[in-house]
Amino acid sequence: MDDEDETVTVITDITFYRGKLYAMSYYNAIYICDEARDGSIAWRRFDTLPLNLKKKERGRCDFKYLVESTSGELLMVVRVRDHGFTIQFIVFKLDDETSDPAKWVRLEKIGNQIIFPRRNHTKCVPAIDFPGLEGNCVYYSCDLWNHFRVLPIDQSDYADMGVYGLGRRGKEEFFPENYIWSLHAEFRAFIQVSTYMDYTKSMVEGGPEMF
Repeated sequence: MDDEDETVTVITDITFYRGKLYAMSYYNAIYICDEARDGSIAWRRFDTLPLNLKKKERGRCDFKYLVESTSGELLMVVRVRDHGFTIQFIVFKLDDETSDPAKWVRLEKIGNQIIFPRRNHTKCVPAIDFPGLEGNCVYYSCDLWNHFRVLPIDQSDYADMGVYGLGRRGKEEFFPENYIWSLHAEFRAFIQVSTYMDYTKSMVEGGPEMF
């Protein structure tokens, strides 16, 4: 299903909410999995108003996560990236009680809650249960799909980890953007020096050459 023509849909995230499976498509449409009277499984689209994003946010929205808040509300967490690095998180709450059709309401704060965004298993937990961590924050790490494959270490956005405080606080990175690059350079230099030393020792001792 595609939300433009209703023939093809790409599901980007799922979660359990109110005892049912909710799925979100690439175009932010929400689908609910229902069990029909004959026991078969059927999906139905849950009508919502378009997501209200600012113009500068739309082109950079990399991924959106669904999660239930600690107070039982359905949240959509929007991740905004620039050149592979997270620059912002935006949190919306589904209002299906006072709005028909339902709409996503932007939240400036989430109170004493912490969100850990991950594809298909995002968590929202009380900050009081995690001493040392702060509420009203999103703790994130890199979850780009290509990082689940075997890649060389010089993929710099492995360092995309940190904490984002909602409101005016902004983000605090765990690693600088050039951390992985510098680590890779040091590791490569170590390998080159070690290889040269082993080769030199082999030549001096008359052993077999390495190359």
